[in-house]
Amino acid sequence: MCDPNQLPGIRIWTICGGLLITLCVAYFCFAQTAPSPTTVPAAVQQPENRQPTENLAEAKRIYRLTVDAAKARLTAAYDAATKAAMERGDLDAAITLRRERDFFVANGETADPNLIGARGWDALTQKVGSIDNWTIRWGMWDSIPRGFRGRGDSMITFNESLPASFHITFKLNVIDGMRPRMYFDGLNLMIGNEGYSRNIFVYGDGAHDVNGPHVAYENGNPIQISLSILPQNFELRVNEQLITGRCPEHRGISLRFDAGDGWSPGQTEFTNFFIGPVEAK
Repeated sequence: MCDPNQLPGIRIWTICGGLLITLCVAYFCFAQTAPSPTTVPAAVQQPENRQPTENLAEAKRIYRLTVDAAKARLTAAYDAATKAAMERGDLDAAITLRRERDFFVANGETADPNLIGARGWDALTQKVGSIDNWTIRWGMWDSIPRGFRGRGDSMITFNESLPASFHITFKLNVIDGMRPRMYFDGLNLMIGNEGYSRNIFVYGDGAHDVNGPHVAYENGNPIQISLSILPQNFELRVNEQLITGRCPEHRGISLRFDAGDGWSPGQTEFTNFFIGPVEAK
């Protein structure tokens, strides 16, 4: 028989045991249904699980920031180099640096001339044939039909850079003198007249293994110039006489024309321009 004096203790243990069992069951059920405090929803944990448009917008934003920073750094470096060239009196180097800076900022280091497109080439042709798109460095220059004319010791530079590969044609008429010169800065190549006789040839550190004749001319007789430039070679025709050679790898090219110099001031006309891809020759 159960001792009546032991009944209160038994009741207490029974109640405690029931409560303990209830708490264990409740904890087990809660653990199965509640999320772990260290668990991160997959949509937040993996950015690529966002909508594709969100990822694209973010990629574009980062790209713009990167490109803008690179262009700013490049521009600052070119400006410093240009200032140094001006301070030491090297105008040619300063002009070349400024043209290179404009080309890189506009097109990037790997700019593809084939991406210019027909409208872009047409626009370049229109621009290069108008004196409004050139900067007069010194001398006397004026506009004439389909081009421009320089007189005396004179220099003029085109305001835009050209790609690494292109084809250009124009007419050159040396009215007086014997110092017409067409510089292709960035390539270190010059087409023009040197020495004491009237002839057109290729000069400069950028002209290697040149093969072809010095082409004679007479004052007042127009000369047809046709030049194709590729990344590592060039092909020049002067009144259909062919001159070829190799040139160093290059990127942007700037145009700089002289109608004459201090030794032979002269007067020269540049007309009938065309610029296009090399395949258009």
